[in-house]
Parts: sequence; structure tokens; C-alpha cells
Amino acid sequence: MTDPSSPIGGGIVDPEPVGASLLEPAVDGHHVLVRVTWWSGVEPCNVLDSVKVDRSGTAITIQLIEGTGDANVACIEIAQQKATIVDLGELEPGTYTVSALGGGDAAPVTVTVT
Repeated sequence: MTDPSSPIGGGIVDPEPVGASLLEPAVDGHHVLVRVTWWSGVEPCNVLDSVKVDRSGTAITIQLIEGTGDANVACIEIAQQKATIVDLGELEPGTYTVSALGGGDAAPVTVTVT
């Protein structure tokens, strides 16, 4: 088990899930991208560490993980909207439900690959 107070990956401290506010899929043939938007603090206080994607059949979940890039800096409390593109790769034809974990208010979206 990783100590949550120790830096991981690119030196991120205290990684934890954050909730998404919006999911916007884009389909090009069988290739699917999802733009994930969320509200967070400014860098280096709040930094995207990783995005976890889990697929079970036609259900796909996305989990954003943020942490602190510099635990020794004073952080102002101001919200800013952030976004990242999640590449789901090539999917077989069908209808998929994409949802976000982490307590945000992003509604699940349906993606159809033809």
C-alpha cells in the first residue's frame, strides 16, 4: 500500500479522487475520446496526477486523481475550471455508457460506435 502523503509519479503528494462536472464524448469511426471537465484549485496546489479508466462490458468509468504538486507553497482558495482529454481507444461497434467516479455532478453519457 502506498503512503498517501508520499510523492508518486511526478512528485504529486496526497493523491485523491476528484469529481467531474461534465463528460463530452467524440467518436471518429471506432475511436472514442472523452473531454472531462472539473472544478479545482490552482497549480501547483491542485495538479492532475492520473486518470483511471475501467471498462466492464459496455460500461466505462473514468476516475480523475489530483494531488498537490508542492506541499510547501501557500495556496489561494480560488476555483478554476480544468479539462483533460481521455482516449478510450478503438471500441467495437455498440452502445456504451461512460460515467465519472469521484462524487462530481457529471451526468453519464451514451456513446454509439457504428
